[in-house]
Amino acid sequence: MYQLKINKKYNFSNKNIAIGNSNTVYTICEINEFKRLLNLKKIKSKKEYFENILNSLNENNSHVLDYILSEKNKNDYLIYLKKEINFTKKYITNYFKDVLPNRLNLFNNIKTLKNCTKTIYDHNTVTGRLKVIDGTNFLTMKKEERYKLKHSDIKRKIYEIDFKSCEPNFYIKSQNIEIENNDIYNSIIKKFDLKADRKKFKRILLSMMYGADNAVIARISNIKESKIKEIKKYLKINKFKESLEKEYETYGFIKNYYGRPLLNKNNLVNHWIQSSSADFCCLSFNELIKNNKHIEIHGVIHDAVIVSTLSNIDLNYLGESISKIKIPITIECISNN
Repeated sequence: MYQLKINKKYNFSNKNIAIGNSNTVYTICEINEFKRLLNLKKIKSKKEYFENILNSLNENNSHVLDYILSEKNKNDYLIYLKKEINFTKKYITNYFKDVLPNRLNLFNNIKTLKNCTKTIYDHNTVTGRLKVIDGTNFLTMKKEERYKLKHSDIKRKIYEIDFKSCEPNFYIKSQNIEIENNDIYNSIIKKFDLKADRKKFKRILLSMMYGADNAVIARISNIKESKIKEIKKYLKINKFKESLEKEYETYGFIKNYYGRPLLNKNNLVNHWIQSSSADFCCLSFNELIKNNKHIEIHGVIHDAVIVSTLSNIDLNYLGESISKIKIPITIECISNN
């Protein structure tokens, strides 16, 4: 729970009002930003609620509402406000206190490269996956273009750090499924004695995880349906899907690993994995920058990051302190200036 501060924009008294008793305090403006990230309608202020009345009076000052509105008008707004506050409560999880600030901190530390414009990211997608709304778009930038990136300090080397198969690896580790040598694909191929090429099996495994029909998978993979059922059981996919469906039926939404509400009822497993992995990547990259002051961050590409440093980066894994999950990475020097 949290304490909600309601300022004069949202009430008819001459002072701010506090609802609830908690060390966690939010304003309605902050709650509205959380709702925006979840694609929920904002809570309207008095001015927004009575916009038509103000327009008819050719008036822009909301304070006039305190004097011209009838008691019924005021009561209608207060009923609306109470209804919206109560409706919103279930969506404001600890995610917004314990996780989101650390995620956003990563983007506050971005430094623009020499031949780029400042990248502005937004996080209000269905799963919280990143999108770029202005500036250099690293998400759509081709690999050959990334090799042309330059730092104003010619001594700094630019690197791209990528998680290896982040989404399937995060799911496997979050469900405590044992794999050999941190290679999910070869591990399953070996365990189930599959006659499958690793590169092709990567796509097949994602199809299994994200709910493709067994018969369809069998047809495109030449793996027997009975074997596909065994693999899915080993990966706990159907059991996990059932738990998410039950959660959605109970609450009207599910939460990802970190507690972010996911409101779309379609593709629950897909959305849970994608959303959890998006948070994992942002948190892990944030801790990388926080713990290595010599590393500058320049851009985020979902499960990869563009950074620069004066020295080499010698890491095999990255992770974050909430989940304690670590996933192997690849590091490539993409520019020596």
